Amino acid sequence: MDPNATNQTVDQISTEISDHELDSNRCADSAVQDHATQIYRSKMARKTAKANVTRKINEIAELVKDVNNLERVQSVYYDFEESLRKFTLAHGNYHANLTDEDDVQESEAYYSVEVRRTSAFKDRIKTWLENNEFCHKNVTEQFNEIRPSDSVSNICSRTDCGSKSSRKSKVVRSDIGSMSSRVSSKGSAFSAKAAAAARKA
Repeated sequence: MDPNATNQTVDQISTEISDHELDSNRCADSAVQDHATQIYRSKMARKTAKANVTRKINEIAELVKDVNNLERVQSVYYDFEESLRKFTLAHGNYHANLTDEDDVQESEAYYSVEVRRTSAFKDRIKTWLENNEFCHKNVTEQFNEIRPSDSVSNICSRTDCGSKSSRKSKVVRSDIGSMSSRVSSKGSAFSAKAAAAARKA
């Protein structure tokens, strides 16, 4: 066998192996880069979704300052729940892409803070809505029952629910207003790690 031919064959095999390894490394690097890009994009999507939730919270906090905004609060509250649903989906998409254990724990802590924040807000808004919806219904029924012969004092006594609702709403509004002003720092009360996660979002 010709030694030169043998050497040529060995060199050719070595070159093919090197090319194959290079292609494999390129594919691996590309996959890593694609995964990193996917994580970044899903994290930004979650951040945007959270901002929309916060925007609705602040909007509702302003509206509940006036008990006459019942229908408007009901409408924006629906938008709030929709934005919250989208945030939950966005978080799920981001969390599913994580492989590093520290990132996973950080993401879980971040989501826990948001669940507590939004749940507390929902409870307060539901209380406000229940108080005002009940009294609005009663006042409407009472006005429908008013007869031309009724005196002004009788009418006022029948519709006293509106003033009671106003007093209750002031308490709830105070709670909601305080919550809205603390919306960016709420998470720090739960854990230092959770707060760090929230600040990164």
